[in-house]
Amino acid sequence: MSWHFVPKQQRPLQGTCCCVYLFCWEIGSEMMIPKNKKWLDDELARGVRERWCMRLGCTTCGCYQMIEILTGAPASGSASIIRILDNMTWERAEEVTDGLRYCGVQTDANGVMWMLFMLWSRWGDCVHEDLFPVLDGTYAGEVLESMRIHYAKRQERRRLHSVRQGANREDWLE
Repeated sequence: MSWHFVPKQQRPLQGTCCCVYLFCWEIGSEMMIPKNKKWLDDELARGVRERWCMRLGCTTCGCYQMIEILTGAPASGSASIIRILDNMTWERAEEVTDGLRYCGVQTDANGVMWMLFMLWSRWGDCVHEDLFPVLDGTYAGEVLESMRIHYAKRQERRRLHSVRQGANREDWLE
């Protein structure tokens, strides 16, 4: 079981329940509570029920609910996704990747792809080396592998098109 800290100001009001948390240990001004390992799976399922947009590159709605899950912070409708992603910490990226490990085949693949793509968008290729290896053997790992295969096919089509057009290899967009 993993644990995380919740600052006093983010706790439920006096007399209310801590939701699914059965054990709460107070340490100074923070409360240590167990975190549900399937938290991301639960949030993505909620997204499907509530019909959140999980399309990659959607500029109509901005996917603010998904951004809030990804970054762990409120997303303003007026802020650009680039600025919001720039504020995401590496620790949050690790939490999201850990959450992806516990997503099962019942999880919407679009939501998993969205999370993987946004992590890559924010952190670049280092996520493939430092974060994504923990997804091997999981449903999210299978989704990631299908994304890699799709990307390789697209790159091959671009290469063949460029060859037919006479473009030099140095000029290819990789």
